Amino acid sequence: MTPTATWILIPGLGTDHRYFDNIVDLLPDHQIIRFAIPERGESIEAYADRLRAQIETTDPIVLAGVSFGGMLASIMCRHVQPTALVLMSSATTPDFVRTSVRVFEWLSRVWPDTFTQWARQLGSRPLHWLEPMPPEQVEYFKELVRDGDLRLIHGGGRMIMQWREPPPIACPVFHIHGSRDLLIPAATVQPTHIVEGAGHLMNLTHSEPVRNFIREVQTKLNESAGSEPIGP
Repeated sequence: MTPTATWILIPGLGTDHRYFDNIVDLLPDHQIIRFAIPERGESIEAYADRLRAQIETTDPIVLAGVSFGGMLASIMCRHVQPTALVLMSSATTPDFVRTSVRVFEWLSRVWPDTFTQWARQLGSRPLHWLEPMPPEQVEYFKELVRDGDLRLIHGGGRMIMQWREPPPIACPVFHIHGSRDLLIPAATVQPTHIVEGAGHLMNLTHSEPVRNFIREVQTKLNESAGSEPIGP
């Protein structure tokens, strides 16, 4: 009997395991990767390799990530052979980076402590521009970001900006993306599933479409078990 694939989940930059609270009940076999503090000058490829050492299972795996976590998952495909790669609000190449994001990263280098601390204390209005959400979701997201380590947020941003080479990906890719994503515009990536009206934080704001997406991926992977691999 083919072992059930373990889902390896990688959260977005500045968040943690709580960002997957709305889907983990669908994944009886899963492991959530814990971020480490980036080392000085560490590349995104080297960082992905370092996090990959946390993978505990020898059974088949599905690599899944949100935003920065999806980029890391795609890079890990260089050295592991997942059953599938699952991306949420993410990208597999550095081509997506918008000028506004580059400016944000540059300012965080010029005034790292002041600027990054300000970014962590963003009020409801900037968050509403990024992703309209009710007050309870705003507070939930702000709590995630406030709990994040500033060294990780700054180091992760630097690694994204310096990312140059897209990784080779040989497995099926399932990619869900919001049509209104302002950080990684849908037009700059190739999603297999679009959530109309959703932005970058759709795991919070559009949890039901995301849950349906996870169910669909599971169904397709179960159907393909023991047969030729299939795509989305």
